[in-house]
Amino acid sequence: MISNMNIGVICNSKLSLPSIHSLLQLGHQVSMAMPNENGTAYFEMESFANQFGIQVSKFQKGSLDQELIYWKTINELDFMFVITFPYILSKKLISTLGIHIVNFHFAPLPQYKGAQPVFWMLKNGEKKGGVTAHIMTPEIDGGAIIHFEPYSLPDHETYSSYLTKMSYLNAKVIQKVLQKIGKFNFSKLLKPQNKLIAVYHKKPQLTDVRIDWQSMKAIEIERLCRACNSWNKGALTTLNNSAIKIIEVELLELTHNMEQAGQVIELKNSKKMAISSCDNKYLEITIAYEENLGFFGGERLFELGFTAGAVLH
Repeated sequence: MISNMNIGVICNSKLSLPSIHSLLQLGHQVSMAMPNENGTAYFEMESFANQFGIQVSKFQKGSLDQELIYWKTINELDFMFVITFPYILSKKLISTLGIHIVNFHFAPLPQYKGAQPVFWMLKNGEKKGGVTAHIMTPEIDGGAIIHFEPYSLPDHETYSSYLTKMSYLNAKVIQKVLQKIGKFNFSKLLKPQNKLIAVYHKKPQLTDVRIDWQSMKAIEIERLCRACNSWNKGALTTLNNSAIKIIEVELLELTHNMEQAGQVIELKNSKKMAISSCDNKYLEITIAYEENLGFFGGERLFELGFTAGAVLH
């Protein structure tokens, strides 16, 4: 493994910090580049950088190409690592930088291309996830793979818990990538992506996060709730003409034949609420959210309108 490299990390999320810390522990010089924005996450990232003496540069989207070229030159960077970043790097920039840009994608490639693959993985009920490190090319998430680190998805995984785990797993991936970069035959170690199984997933739209009680099975609803937790504050539904987001549900072994899909029932011998599904099963509501009222669970769900006989749409 090559030591004392100058590595530029392009990032916009605290998810990048375990990887940056790993690079520092391995003895590399790190520079950070972030969008020129404010917010709690950015302040925390800057505080982290100050603690470890890392230089932070902030870039405007409109002048990203020129600023990254200057950033690369002034810091004499050997590689650029992209670990969560909201902007697409242009074809011109990638071809003129003169160094490899490595993107760390928190999902398997080429099956889950796109900016928000975790949502689709959980919604689709995938059993395997992981981190893919690949060379960045003008094709979005299409470059040759340097390393893939698999991860088995537990049944209870949520969007946020998965990303947090991947941020720490990526510190391990960083080391694997650096080991390969240090070899003289690095280019021969790259694995082209199989375009025959490549799928690009768009950012979730309103219809993607909404529960369709008439067509979605209980397991599909449960998956959607986890896929929307916590970035969307849950899966969207309507109750008494109000928008409600269901954050967490539990599949029950009980079956029914009488209630219509989406109907709320009170479970026997308890004050817990459940919802009937179109495949004759029940989902116990654990946590729900309403924008003006906040988060509710347990016996307080009735304050959001979860009463026996009510119907979700």
